[in-house]
Amino acid sequence: MFNLNSLYAQNKVIKNKNTKQTTNIKTGETTQPSIKLVPAPVKQKDTTDLPEQEVNSAEEDLKQSPLIEPEKKSGWSLPFRFAGYAFYTIGNQIQFNQGNINFGGSNFSYTDTIQTDNSFGLGAEIIRSNPDGFGFSTGFSYDWLRNVTGFPQKSQFSVRLGTPSLELWTLYANAIYRFDSLYIPFGGNYSFVNYSRPAGFSTSNTFEGTWGLQLGLGLYLGNHFSLETLARLNQLKGKDAYSNGTTVDYGTMQYMNYMFIGKFLF
Repeated sequence: MFNLNSLYAQNKVIKNKNTKQTTNIKTGETTQPSIKLVPAPVKQKDTTDLPEQEVNSAEEDLKQSPLIEPEKKSGWSLPFRFAGYAFYTIGNQIQFNQGNINFGGSNFSYTDTIQTDNSFGLGAEIIRSNPDGFGFSTGFSYDWLRNVTGFPQKSQFSVRLGTPSLELWTLYANAIYRFDSLYIPFGGNYSFVNYSRPAGFSTSNTFEGTWGLQLGLGLYLGNHFSLETLARLNQLKGKDAYSNGTTVDYGTMQYMNYMFIGKFLF
């Protein structure tokens, strides 16, 4: 005869194959099976066989990740800027200390000062300057025609010029040191001179420009405007030849101009 008690003694639990539950025959308690959670492996995106457009998109997403520090641009990364400007100059004296007069075969040293009017002018330049660093600018300016009023009566040979006129074209290049809004331009220039004698003036005359220097101080007023003051030394050379054979060589002349400039930057 089948002994049920013997079966109970040998197998104290019965397993349900469908639910995986176990039941204790003596106590009647049912135990649920334990569930172990295993995370699924993360598969990285393979861009080997993707089109180039999708690969570039993935690279852009990587660059924009907050974990990656964005690339810092250097102070020289900004483009060139163009500027146009107007100015007023109060330079009104051309001084020379190396003049020489040849009169009747004899040479005499000659020093004097030529008086001129003040003038307005226009200019344009290319600029590259950023705060707390060096930059540069290069451009040209034009001084409107101004009258030459003559020589004062203080030299051994006073020569009356009548009322000739003088105009200047100046090419220049500056180094710039900029603090924040304040900046200092300094550099060199080269002058081109147009000197016109008055009608009936009986001499041949040549004036030409040469190398000069300049130093200034400027202030940016926002992104598109700046004010600047500039001390510019234009150097000139000139000669006069008179109908009686007398010649005057003025040597190198210093033409000091003090300019007040308003600029618009594009």
